[in-house]
Amino acid sequence: MLIKLTICIFMAASINVFSASQAWVHVNGIGNKVAMKPVNKPWRDMLATNGNWIKGKEKLYVVAHSPKEIPEQWKQYGFSFIPQNNGVVYMYLSGLWLRPAGATENIPVWVAYDNITVEGAELQNGDFEALDPQGNLNFWRGKTKDSIVINSNNARSGKNYVIAWSGKQLEYALKVKKGVKVTVLLYAKASDGTDRTGKQSTP
Repeated sequence: MLIKLTICIFMAASINVFSASQAWVHVNGIGNKVAMKPVNKPWRDMLATNGNWIKGKEKLYVVAHSPKEIPEQWKQYGFSFIPQNNGVVYMYLSGLWLRPAGATENIPVWVAYDNITVEGAELQNGDFEALDPQGNLNFWRGKTKDSIVINSNNARSGKNYVIAWSGKQLEYALKVKKGVKVTVLLYAKASDGTDRTGKQSTP
């Protein structure tokens, strides 16, 4: 038991520090039944596909990811999809889903994001500079305070950026129109989750 625990701790430490960071963005249209067709030709080092693991609802979900580990410096990525009907879809900034054999929880694989723009739909506060009085992001959904790195000289634009992983995503509601291609452009870099405090961020 001790040996297994030691191995898991070692794996978490080694994987979590930059080595497996990948940019992952999910777009979910299931709740509002918005079908989407990904433009799945690799573009700006991201590949977009439908959610083929969601049986019967594959076309209502798009996932885009970088095909390899991303660097520790800001780099631009992008992907596109075409809505098949009008409605609202939910975009999630995420990271690699990683759960070693025998583990019961995912290992946090952090990614930093900044300077996000969207063509074909409206996105506000994509540079994460606007905060509400509680310290959460304006226009983004939910409690985001713990994901924001503020007053940083390492931001791609302005002074703020965010960090995310598969267990702590950031969500934005996009209103899309049938047949109008949506293109998401973003900057991402590898993170070890210590951006905010110098200590490992709480999952």
